[in-house]
Amino acid sequence: MTGRCYEHRRGWLEDKLLSLPQVFAVDVVAYAIMSNHYHADLFIDSEHANCLSDTEIIERWARFLVAACCLSVL
Repeated sequence: MTGRCYEHRRGWLEDKLLSLPQVFAVDVVAYAIMSNHYHADLFIDSEHANCLSDTEIIERWARFLVAACCLSVL
């Protein structure tokens, strides 16, 4: 429709999606990245999440937000 190609974002999106388990208590079960949208099936590991201390949760969110802020500057 627009004539623009966003194929270069596919690898970036895949990297971000596969990094979610490092920050959150989730596992990526399956995913599909199309040209204009994506689908992701995630397993929420509630047992693991319930074992995290408040400090661990804050540290994980801080790591996630710092990475997101660095990306928005680029």
